Amino acid sequence: MKIIKTSQISGQEAVSKQSLKNKIYKVIGPLIKGFFSDESWQGVRRVWDSFDSMGIDWHMTDAKYDGNMPPQNKMWKFEIDFINNRGKPDKLYGVLTASGAATVDDPLAKYDITVVIG
Repeated sequence: MKIIKTSQISGQEAVSKQSLKNKIYKVIGPLIKGFFSDESWQGVRRVWDSFDSMGIDWHMTDAKYDGNMPPQNKMWKFEIDFINNRGKPDKLYGVLTASGAATVDDPLAKYDITVVIG
């Protein structure tokens, strides 16, 4: 897959997958509550900015709209590289989805965000 954006920040601590997922969800949870209505994906950018501020080594692997016209959602796939609690390189995979919540003519004029990391 083509890497769209990379953020590599050194100095990560060794953690278990579950511990890292919990830490991420705790930080981004309040950032993605509610609806967003902007044209520049500010809600999505808040998630990426929080990854950077947490010192997470992440990169986006894909970003695309669904096949509908007009699009009803946009999905971003990303990967998080980290050192696990056994001292080995490991990876988490995630999907951030912005789902349209506005009108039938322009569903993404208002959107909500979900993030799943596994």
